[in-house]
Amino acid sequence: MEYLLLLLGLFLLLAGGEYLVKGGVDLSRRAGVSPLVIGMTVIAMGTSFPELMVSLNAAIEGHPEIALGNAIGSNIANIGLVLAATALILPLPVQRHAAWIDAPCMLFCSFLLTALMADNHLQWYDGMYLLLIFGLFMYYSFKHNRAESDSQAGTEQKPPMPVWTALLVVAASTAALGWGADLLIESACTLAQQFGVPERVISISLVAVGTSLPELVTSLIAATRRQTDIAIGNVIGSNIFNILIVLGIPSLIHPIDQFRFDDFRMDLVWMIGFALLLWLAILPLKQRILRYPRTGEGYSKLGRVSGGLLLTGYVVYMILLFQAK
Repeated sequence: MEYLLLLLGLFLLLAGGEYLVKGGVDLSRRAGVSPLVIGMTVIAMGTSFPELMVSLNAAIEGHPEIALGNAIGSNIANIGLVLAATALILPLPVQRHAAWIDAPCMLFCSFLLTALMADNHLQWYDGMYLLLIFGLFMYYSFKHNRAESDSQAGTEQKPPMPVWTALLVVAASTAALGWGADLLIESACTLAQQFGVPERVISISLVAVGTSLPELVTSLIAATRRQTDIAIGNVIGSNIFNILIVLGIPSLIHPIDQFRFDDFRMDLVWMIGFALLLWLAILPLKQRILRYPRTGEGYSKLGRVSGGLLLTGYVVYMILLFQAK
């Protein structure tokens, strides 16, 4: 039965990821917002919905290690697994704004979470602080990037679906992603707990990878459809969302305490390290600039070499995690 649930969950993830990309792209064209912004907001929120539900339930039920480990582990998996696997399949052009604004913001949020966790709890005022920063980030993203779509007007030949249809597709796809991830998590955790794996290790590895599967599927589908702005924006936006919302809302509703900062010290270092490596990988160092065929705007690139290094780092982290248990 557990294996059947795994297969059903995977099918829901594939179908949800396919239509979430399609609906998100049409929404961006209807709203006059660049695909990068849609990837970092609407789609990032949709694919991060499983993380929010897991962390919220874990915090309320008194499992702080699962609440924290899920968010931290998902951020590590999003870069070391999701984005790395996507880059290995198709080198990803990166907008300058993503390289100079969005990725540094993700790195800042990683340092901020580390500082807030240092006193061994996340209280309601920590949640308010995280939510305030998220609101400012969303406002800036839409205000700054809305005009970017103007230069791309008229480049799409196929007319977008009606806005309400696109919204319905995004909502249904998000529900499918959440349900699929939930089935995968429940069945996989049942199988894993039979081997006596500690709660923290399960949350950072199995649960985190399970809740990151929507990001993986969505990014892979976006890359194969050449919607690379969504692939990059989905991961960066999801990582920001995981810190500011996935931990912000639960700590606002119920304090996340009774955990030891030292238990998560290594994981936080790896999370910051992956965020820093991603930022360095997408910076236009050594004149690594491409020309985007439609607009001529300068881009940097996340190539297969960088993707391979990130994936190797993730494998090393997983080995160290299970050795330390």
